[in-house]
Formats: sequence, C-alpha cells, structure tokens
Amino acid sequence: MINSKTAIATHIIIYLVHYPDEWITSNRLANSINVHPVIVRKEISTLKNNHLIKSKEGKNGGIKLDRHTKNILLSEIFRLVMGSDHVFGYCKNESNPTCSIGKKMNTNLSHLYSDLDTKLDESLSKITLENFKEQFN
Repeated sequence: MINSKTAIATHIIIYLVHYPDEWITSNRLANSINVHPVIVRKEISTLKNNHLIKSKEGKNGGIKLDRHTKNILLSEIFRLVMGSDHVFGYCKNESNPTCSIGKKMNTNLSHLYSDLDTKLDESLSKITLENFKEQFN
C-alpha cells in the first residue's frame, strides 16, 4: 500500500541528483527528510541493491546516484519500493466467509487494485527522473 517508503526513496534520489559530485551520508539525508537515519538506510539498501545508487564506505563515504537521470523512470523507483504490494491495502481483519459481501471482498479488491497498479505504473513510466528533478529548481 502507499506509504512513506515511496516518498523517502524519491526524496533520497532527488537529493542525490542535486548534489551529484558529493558523497551524501544517511544522516544528511535523514536531516533533509526529517526522519531517523535508520529509516533512510533501509531505503538506501533497496536502492543500492537495485543499482540506482552506489556507496563508498569510510570517513568521506556516502552514496551517489549510479545512473543518469534520463535512464531512471519514476515507475522504477515506485516498483522497487513497493515490491509485490498493491498501491492500496486490505483490511487487517479477515472478512466473514459466510457473508455474501465479506467472502468476495478481497477477491474483488484484488482485481481493482491490479488495475490501479497498472494505471499508476503506466503514468509513472512517462516521467524520467530528469523530468521530475526540474520541479526542484
């Protein structure tokens, strides 16, 4: 489901785009996002494992973007963060299987969510990181 992970990952990437020659630390990013550095590090791990960013350890270490902004679509960032989850979530309680509505709810929502996921992905696939970063100038 949509959560802050997508916003955090996008924030990290846009921040790196604006400081391309610097190795950016998770503490610096956490300060910009106003969250705990551990939260930032979790998203950094996802982005690094999927080759969007690279890292350097040590006193002068940090992270940098690993690909050109023209080669990264917002849909790619969204998919990496979301994984196999749908954009929207399900009720945490199990629906009543003897209820005519309850027994069909998650199946019907699943079809709806799949359609919404596809439409969102199509929309985000039209926006490169290069395009999106222009909104921050």
